[in-house]
Amino acid sequence: PPTVSITSPANGTTASGTISIAGTASDTDGTVQSVQFKIDSGAWIEATGTTSWNYSWNTTAVANGSHTIYARAYDGTDYSSIDSVTVNVNNIPPNHKPTVEIIFPNDGTEVKKTFTIHGIASDADGNGTIQKVEIKIGDGDWKVVNGTTSWSYTWDSTSVDNGNYTIQARAHDGQEYSLIDSIAVNVKNVEGDNAGNTLIYIVIVIVLIIVMLVLAYLVIKRKGQR
Repeated sequence: PPTVSITSPANGTTASGTISIAGTASDTDGTVQSVQFKIDSGAWIEATGTTSWNYSWNTTAVANGSHTIYARAYDGTDYSSIDSVTVNVNNIPPNHKPTVEIIFPNDGTEVKKTFTIHGIASDADGNGTIQKVEIKIGDGDWKVVNGTTSWSYTWDSTSVDNGNYTIQARAHDGQEYSLIDSIAVNVKNVEGDNAGNTLIYIVIVIVLIIVMLVLAYLVIKRKGQR
């Protein structure tokens, strides 16, 4: 009968991704017609080549852990004894990008004064992996918001001119940013909205001055009567 040998990977190797299973086969009294291999209790698969053979194995198709590779050669009459090696598959799961969504205000909303932007974020790898959510308004810088899976950001729209502004949000899981979610809002502050508190203070000061003047007049008048 023929003989077969697995030359790669070596026994005890840690494997990940796609690896090459390779080996040799020979027959002293005939010709090696085919070489087959299998993983664990799977079906026999024909390798490429005979006296020198190989096969590309995608290890992500199996679970992490110990797996045995078996090989055998065939000469048209007999199968060889089986050669085997055991490898430890250790694939790191691929990272999934987080997702983010702005839930308030709605796209196209008219806004004014100070309001709070709300949103949510999630990650298929586990929501605990979301490290931060950032927001960008118009041409401004990215700023970190409060919260992650449920987040918010308070914006004073009186700090900008009236007009249309794009609000963008993105989440980061420590490896990758999410796709950006965005909405457009129309800032429409009535002139003087941001001066309301100042006007109140001015009125209070004027009232206080009038009261003080009245009191001073009454004091002076009382002294004159004496």
